[in-house]
Amino acid sequence: MKYQAIFVALIVFFAFSGSAWSLDVEVSKSGTVKTIQQAIDQIGVQGGTITITDSGVYEETVWIGDEMERSGQPITITSPFSGDARPVISPLDALGPFVEAQRADRKAGVAIFTDGCVLSNVILEGNPDANGQTGNGSCAMFVHADNVIIDNVLVRPRAGTVGETNYPNSAIFFAQEGAGESARPGGRNCDNCIVRNCDFIGVATDGQTEPSNEGTGYLISKENGQFATFLRTDHFTNNDSQMVDITVENCTFRYSYDAGIFFSNRAGGAGRVTLNVRDCFFDAHGKFQIGMRGCWLNVDRCIFSRACQGPHGDGENAAIRIQEQNGRIPDADISNSLFVNCGSGYSQRAYYGGVNNHNGGTVNVNHCTFDLCLSGVTLNSPRAESVLNVSNCIFNRIGYNAAPASYFDGLPPTDEDPFVLWYSPNFQTGTQISAVFNNFRDTGIGELNVTNCIVYDIAEEDSGEYLPGDPPLGTRLAAGEVTMTGVTRAEPIFVNMDYTAEHPYELAAGSPGIDQAVAALPAAGDLDLDRTPRVVGSVADMGAQEFGSITSIREWSVY
Repeated sequence: MKYQAIFVALIVFFAFSGSAWSLDVEVSKSGTVKTIQQAIDQIGVQGGTITITDSGVYEETVWIGDEMERSGQPITITSPFSGDARPVISPLDALGPFVEAQRADRKAGVAIFTDGCVLSNVILEGNPDANGQTGNGSCAMFVHADNVIIDNVLVRPRAGTVGETNYPNSAIFFAQEGAGESARPGGRNCDNCIVRNCDFIGVATDGQTEPSNEGTGYLISKENGQFATFLRTDHFTNNDSQMVDITVENCTFRYSYDAGIFFSNRAGGAGRVTLNVRDCFFDAHGKFQIGMRGCWLNVDRCIFSRACQGPHGDGENAAIRIQEQNGRIPDADISNSLFVNCGSGYSQRAYYGGVNNHNGGTVNVNHCTFDLCLSGVTLNSPRAESVLNVSNCIFNRIGYNAAPASYFDGLPPTDEDPFVLWYSPNFQTGTQISAVFNNFRDTGIGELNVTNCIVYDIAEEDSGEYLPGDPPLGTRLAAGEVTMTGVTRAEPIFVNMDYTAEHPYELAAGSPGIDQAVAALPAAGDLDLDRTPRVVGSVADMGAQEFGSITSIREWSVY
């Protein structure tokens, strides 16, 4: 038999991998294989690597694997490019695959149904204009498989769009095998999926981001093509085998008119969904930046700025909110993180701020720094199981917001006009009390325990008795029943108070927080916010940063 090798823009070679032969394919707009889906179809169930060798725009929907059957070897889609030179995958009609079998309005431009796939070094777009008959738009990606890695990907809305991806759609949606309560035991539930080194921007490149007097940027959903939220899941873990862990690391999330990451587990039975977020940057969201309903959460070394800035809100918002779902009462550990400008006068509830244990289980907040937040930490509507433990934290300028983070009476303040939020007429009756430590409902159940924290500069500080219906008087050190041990009123002394700086909120020499931490849960960990040693000297410092650390080794992913 005669074998003929054909060398064109398509380069194909076989490489033995494990027990299967994998097929590698190059894709180029000028080559023999001109579309990504054509390359996927050619590889089939053998698996392999698809390398996009140009910086073209691929206007197509992409589908890896079978929606109904668990078959086929992993496929990697990548390119040799970085930054703006990365190829763009942008769905032409953006109707793509179904996100859920029972929800025809949940669509995506890219869908992954095969375990172990990798998407890297590309730009991924969603289309808020799509599926206009329901107003939901289209996700950029739908993941319906385990062990999927998304690495060095920029995710954004398609340019030229007007509209938004409403709930339940998002930039990336993590789903499970089976629909609704019929989730399949041991099925593809996105377990061990990883999102790393990625940038998420919620406004199309031709849209307006920052607020201005001429418009309201990310606060108005339909003026620009926008994402409602960046990462979302709706799970039903109905048995012990459904233990789902998803990790997000070294990513940035900017500009969302609504939410950031929103995970939900609506099952009332066994199993668990856990989200691990570390070394991430969140900025400028209309509502919360991480919201967990019935899902467990671990956060370490993250920055949260300008949360809850929109003219709308739910009853439990904050930069991070934890709440039950269908009787599932989740816990959370939050450590070595920075919260700046969280909460606004337009958000209607005075307990919006840094961390809100709405009605979850045990939430531990340790080694965090809060500045210019409407409230610091809140136990909002607790259950008997609800506990909020706060330790080794620094709270500065609570009850304020700095311009231009939020809107007041529909107009943005100027950079020279920071303002106290107490005078917003938008606060709802009975929700006025803002505090550093806020057991707002004060129902007699749940615990808010504060140990070894520094508090400085409370806006319009008021310690008088509050009665429901009274006008707002000011911000308090504590509202409701709060157990405080070792709370020091002192200026923390920072080298800088700029969350965009190289070493944000680093302690300065002479700070009362240096070498003053105590053992607490969660443990301090090995690294501080800058990813430098958490302990320099004999004892860890208070707050998110350690004084006297070596030069930062953090490498933010930057859009």
